[in-house]
Amino acid sequence: MSRKTTSRVKWALAGLGAVATLFTYLYLTRERDETGTETDTDQLKSSAHRVILVTETVFKDYEKWRGELQNGCVLVIPPNRDYDSVLKLENPKYESQIIKCDSMTGVWAVVRHLRKPLTLASEDLDMIPDELSRFVGEIIEFTRHER
Repeated sequence: MSRKTTSRVKWALAGLGAVATLFTYLYLTRERDETGTETDTDQLKSSAHRVILVTETVFKDYEKWRGELQNGCVLVIPPNRDYDSVLKLENPKYESQIIKCDSMTGVWAVVRHLRKPLTLASEDLDMIPDELSRFVGEIIEFTRHER
């Protein structure tokens, strides 16, 4: 091939690549917009997107909240508790939603970072940071299910 023909082929391939990139971008943008509105309405329907601090009282009443993992709930396990192994064995599909912390400072850091409503049993905790309400939309007191 001559030099001129090689140059034209390169320009044609570059143009074809640019057009393909443009179509891919437009397609993905449209798909994201369509699925984004569905996701937003699903999130508005479900108030289960929250954090549950799994202390002894909460764990004892596991039957009450066992289905929450399927709704996008995150479980935070405080230090010196082995609930995470039990929960991960029973719910291997949701293992990434179960967070084991090594210290109470770590627990509060995770809760602040997630910025979701928090469910806890304050009777099991020595203290709750004062500034927590700035980071967490709502703090819900866990009530035991009496039988």
